Amino acid sequence: QSGASLYISWDPSPDTPLGPALSMRQGQGADPGGGARRLQGAGGLAALGAGAEAAGDAGAERMDVELGWGLPWSRERYVLTPTLSHGRLGDGGRETGVGWRLAPGELNGLDLSAGLRAAWRELPAQRGPDASDAERTLAMDVRVRW
Repeated sequence: QSGASLYISWDPSPDTPLGPALSMRQGQGADPGGGARRLQGAGGLAALGAGAEAAGDAGAERMDVELGWGLPWSRERYVLTPTLSHGRLGDGGRETGVGWRLAPGELNGLDLSAGLRAAWRELPAQRGPDASDAERTLAMDVRVRW
């Protein structure tokens, strides 16, 4: 399995987490999530042993754009960042997401942040008036850096 990706980020004031930030990612090839995600997909263990072609991710392509805006919160001790994202999948599907991240305003040794993200993924067959089969996810994560 092989793949390649490109990541571009724009932040007009990188010395502070406040204000706008834009990122774009494009990838092609095998899914970097690999293992567990492929076991849950079509074919399960058989697809994992048969390679990328059987699992349906051979030559997979994806492009994501995310816009966030850091806002001061609690006397600027924290930064609350709402985000909007949109992704196009190589098979014609799309994923749209909204999220929030709460992080310290200044980095002093330990960095603890938390985020919440909701996403809607539609495959080409799921579009139209009966899009009730669209995949919806809600994820929460906690990050610790030192």
